[in-house]
Amino acid sequence: QATEAPQGEKPPFLVPRLGMRRQGVLELFSPDHFLDLPWNLAECDVKPFATRFAIHSGVHSWVSYRWLVVRTMAPILRRDTLVVNNLVLPHSVSHFASHFASYDSAVNTSRHPLRLWDISPAIHPGAPVFPGDAAFEQRWAARLGPGSAVNVSTLTLSPHTGAHADAPLHYDDAGAAAGALDLTPYLGPCRVIHAIDCAPLVLWRHIAHALARLPPRVLVRTYRRMPLQWDPALAGYAPSTIERLADRGVVLIGIDTASIDPAASKTLDSHQVIRRRGLRVLENLLLDEVPEGDYELIALPLKLTTACASPVRAVLRELRELRS
Repeated sequence: QATEAPQGEKPPFLVPRLGMRRQGVLELFSPDHFLDLPWNLAECDVKPFATRFAIHSGVHSWVSYRWLVVRTMAPILRRDTLVVNNLVLPHSVSHFASHFASYDSAVNTSRHPLRLWDISPAIHPGAPVFPGDAAFEQRWAARLGPGSAVNVSTLTLSPHTGAHADAPLHYDDAGAAAGALDLTPYLGPCRVIHAIDCAPLVLWRHIAHALARLPPRVLVRTYRRMPLQWDPALAGYAPSTIERLADRGVVLIGIDTASIDPAASKTLDSHQVIRRRGLRVLENLLLDEVPEGDYELIALPLKLTTACASPVRAVLRELRELRS
């Protein structure tokens, strides 16, 4: 059972009158921020129930409260007991929390989609490639018309065209090809750090301002605007910077230039550091419009079983916990 709040209390708060085996206190939104979701406190289950909340107050009865709303911030759901202002739950909350967390995620994403940043430069005839690499080319194998019901194109390109993931095979004859890469490093929390105009190398001092609580993926922006032509003066990573990032648990590094080594390098010292330390790399990312900060990275290589690299469609997605 539950009664209305005492005189002077602002709805929708309730005074609890529930037997307790394990208790928590719910924190409620005000009515103008409500989410329509039912609560079955006996079963700790989430059930679709029109546009109001329903609290199971006994074996056979439901009591509905139109404005009963629950905040589901991550710190609350991570506790052993669910904390909600002025309402006591008579049940272990672990099962309840898992149901509500998935529902709340779906509701928030559908009503307020998380922002995406497309960090893949356009691939087209004339797109810059490393000198000596195959330029992008497209020809038509078939065109709509008499004798063909479809358009079919044939592409010629280097796997290092546009945003791409180097495979270890690129810098080690015994290294894995792109199709054998574990996808885990290419998906998850990352940080974008600005080190604009730092060429020829990204030194530790260029990124030191943004290294607190570092996630395992780091993307560095060096350009004010990505050039539309090949840049022989591109910025790479200093090998010592990569070593120190690896020491901090970083598993993937990225950059907005065509290589993590200077274009004229013959020894590819930074590539050799990622080979030795087991890091993965993304190159040629378009970071012109991306503020410094934390994001979710999604940049999966294709399953090219014998290739030394793979194009990726790289995107950054707003982190849900930063929005909330």
